[in-house]
Amino acid sequence: MKRFIVCILTFIFAIGTIGCSMMEENNPSTSLPQQQNDSNTAQSQSVEETQTKPVETKREAYEVIYQKGTVYHNSIGTTWVQAVIQIENTGSEPLYLNSSSADLENNEGKLVKTLSLLYAYPTVLLPGETALLVEDTTLDNDPGVEELNVIPHLDIAKAKVECIRYNISDLSLENEQYGGIKMLGRVENNTTEVGSMVYVVANLYDANHNGIGQLFTILTNDLNPGEKIGFTLTCLSAPDSLTVENVASYEVFAFPLQFQF
Repeated sequence: MKRFIVCILTFIFAIGTIGCSMMEENNPSTSLPQQQNDSNTAQSQSVEETQTKPVETKREAYEVIYQKGTVYHNSIGTTWVQAVIQIENTGSEPLYLNSSSADLENNEGKLVKTLSLLYAYPTVLLPGETALLVEDTTLDNDPGVEELNVIPHLDIAKAKVECIRYNISDLSLENEQYGGIKMLGRVENNTTEVGSMVYVVANLYDANHNGIGQLFTILTNDLNPGEKIGFTLTCLSAPDSLTVENVASYEVFAFPLQFQF
């Protein structure tokens, strides 16, 4: 019925428009030429002002305070690169960190690799907080350098979702037997809602508070209100320099998966 009414109204509007056009043709405008010229001049000026006026784009208040691409080789000789992008919320409102991308290039500006679907954690970043985007990936060819430039292309918006953080306790950081590090701890659901797809992330920093790594896991079970469960955080790969001795500080976040559209 709604579609039928819309069609009828559209048809009536079209008939009315045609009728008005025929009346205008039979009764030409009696406006003075000078008035027409003034009107055309005003329209022209308006168009020019619209074309020359700079387009203002709103940028959320954040800053990339550190970025680095470390090239390294694993025990079987495969070439890897660790890309680190450190983001600080410099504004007064929470931010939501969408998936982003980055380009890796050498000092001569030659593109070595592109990275896509990158995620920074925590996903919802409160004012004054720091998030890390850490990606370890293989390179097809050894670039012959120890570092690559990381050029981030970030997608960050004002947060529309609530910032949910679960309690963290009993943390310990250990060197793995065959290289790398891991973190043990417990997470407690301090809310009244069941937590599904709970992310637990540890951002690791050196003495200058520059990001050097990230440990991560997703809980396989739902986290019920008041429930406390243990976790182990690891990373797929990391430079040999990522050891407990080189970690000066860390921040651990636990939160449910949240989408923002």
